[in-house]
Amino acid sequence: MRQKSIVTALFTLFVVGLFTPPTANAQPERRPYLFKDARGELAQARARGDAEVVVVIASMPGRNARVAAAIEAMGGRIGFRFDEVDYVRAWVPVHGAEDLADHADVHSIDVSITNRSRSFGLAGGAPEHDLPPLPGGSAAPEAAVQPLDTVWPPVLSDRPLTNRYSPIGDLRAIEFREDNPTFDGRGVTIAQIDMFPDMLLPELQTAYTLDGRPVPKIEVYRNVLDPEIEDD
Repeated sequence: MRQKSIVTALFTLFVVGLFTPPTANAQPERRPYLFKDARGELAQARARGDAEVVVVIASMPGRNARVAAAIEAMGGRIGFRFDEVDYVRAWVPVHGAEDLADHADVHSIDVSITNRSRSFGLAGGAPEHDLPPLPGGSAAPEAAVQPLDTVWPPVLSDRPLTNRYSPIGDLRAIEFREDNPTFDGRGVTIAQIDMFPDMLLPELQTAYTLDGRPVPKIEVYRNVLDPEIEDD
């Protein structure tokens, strides 16, 4: 009977401990390291001889000001700071980026991927003009790099819906399209918060209202990027 009471007490303690809500001062688990792509970006910056890189930082709750002070103390520059969500974007010395990831007030940090990195060959592959040589030392013939013939306009594929690594199938998108075969996007407005699309693409020229009236597909766009960043 006593053993049963001890087991019951231990189980109660375990359940209470498992479901006890976090305290107000509880802090989220930190990520004190850089992901592989960010480390690759740093390696490229060193190879180019860059003095600094752009980083984006999520600070620990309520510690954004301390992170900003730490960046300035190492010779960095604050590009944008938003204390309400503990976010900082800054230029920091190349040699200090990894040290900043270890800072106790930094929750997580990443190095911004730039177009220069893509042209350098690591983030986006080898530059287009740097074609690999063919066996025997000769350069690749021009015909080998010509784009393949394409069907225009593109034929709608079901790959995004059936690809097992995409969650679209789990959202029942296939069934939705089968149940609504006439739905073509008329009357739908999309806000794209990303880099600008190619405004000259034929698919982005004309849309239709619900009553079938043609209207410009792109209604308005605004540049909210930082002019100090080279790629922008």
